[in-house]
Amino acid sequence: MSASVLSGAVLVSDNGSSARYKEKCESCGHVGSSTKNMNSSGSGHSTFSSSFVCPKCRNRQEVKIQH
Repeated sequence: MSASVLSGAVLVSDNGSSARYKEKCESCGHVGSSTKNMNSSGSGHSTFSSSFVCPKCRNRQEVKIQH
């Protein structure tokens, strides 16, 4: 099953059991330079949630990825 970004991220890679992403601010469009990992919790649909503060515009952005 592949991952899909709902908000706040850009998908870098997805191998079915884990996904790599970069944080993206939906307000100003800034994409972070570091890559983060998200592991699948097993079978079925799950939603990964996290948040960060954009270093460029200081907006609090929620990250949601469905896997």
